[in-house]
Amino acid sequence: MPAEQRRTVFRRGARGQDAGAAGRGLGLTIAEELARGQGGQLWVEERPGGGASFVLSLPAWSWDTAAGVEAARHEAAGRTVS
Repeated sequence: MPAEQRRTVFRRGARGQDAGAAGRGLGLTIAEELARGQGGQLWVEERPGGGASFVLSLPAWSWDTAAGVEAARHEAAGRTVS
C-alpha cells in the first residue's frame, strides 16, 4: 500500500486505486470509529515485501470497569443504577 494511501485509508469514501470490489469505502472508517468509541485505536502499517497490516489496539476490560462505565452512562442520562 503506497504511503499516501496509508494516510487516507480511513477517510469516509476512500477507495484504493485498484479497488475492483463493490463498496462505498466506509468499512475502515466505521471500524476506526468503533475502535475509538471503545477507547482504542486502529491504524495501518507497511508490511515488509509490500501490502499492509491493520492493527487494532483496545484497552483492557474488566467487569469493574464495565460497571463504572454503565453507571456513568445512567448518571449522564439522569437515571440511577440499582
